[in-house]
Amino acid sequence: METAEPGNKPLQFGQGKDLVSHSMDLETLLKQSEKTDCYDDDITELKFLLSNPTCFLVLGKPGSGKTAIARKISQNWHCELVNPTELVLQNMEMGTDIGNKCREMLHRGEAVPEEMVAKMIEDKINSPEVAHHGYVLDGLPSLNEDYMTIKDQLEHIKNFNLKPDFIVHVKEGEQDQPSVLPADTVSRLLVRPEDLPDHVVTNVAHYRSAMLRILEDYMADHSQQHLIELDANQPVNVLEKQILAKLNCFNIRPAAVPIRLANMDEEEGSY
Repeated sequence: METAEPGNKPLQFGQGKDLVSHSMDLETLLKQSEKTDCYDDDITELKFLLSNPTCFLVLGKPGSGKTAIARKISQNWHCELVNPTELVLQNMEMGTDIGNKCREMLHRGEAVPEEMVAKMIEDKINSPEVAHHGYVLDGLPSLNEDYMTIKDQLEHIKNFNLKPDFIVHVKEGEQDQPSVLPADTVSRLLVRPEDLPDHVVTNVAHYRSAMLRILEDYMADHSQQHLIELDANQPVNVLEKQILAKLNCFNIRPAAVPIRLANMDEEEGSY
């Protein structure tokens, strides 16, 4: 006999019901079982396993905390984080062909082309882990239009096999959130070039002029029930609670996390 942790009971079909043979696939099992008992717990669990995972798209201006929020959603909802920087680092760490090319370019001081980033995003979206867990997409559309325009990037997202179910929009607040760190501490911090005041002002101005209106039209076409708007001036932990509270209003569940089942031989050997 196999055991599992409480709350993660393995499926055990057909005890006394003789629904189908073991050779039938899951979809056939589901169709035939529904005729027997539509309120069966095993059938409900099977429907969940066969359903599409929940997917998210996080939008907002540069520096609004989109990536931090995307990470929180990924952790709480057990879905895959699809972020351009993370994908480059993952591919370099795994030593993939495209990751090795990125490493060579970065060692030469070159930027990774948008076309390569788009290829990594496409591969990740179509991966088996995303097909099971879903995704939270962060960093797309990009302000860089060397490879695709902003409109083309959004059209590409619309054509994903798994389209975003929820859009999380991190809205601009009425005023910037003041720093919670002392001024002398801030002065000693390592600052990335893109975080320098001049770069921030330029990027935000570009976002407002080139992207904001397009995103507003895109969000207007999305189901308003599945649009979650957040205040960028709120702390990330507060925004995390707001997101989870809103998601709990829907009849959805986080992705099922695979669990290693213990067998009797291992259990007997432990005594």
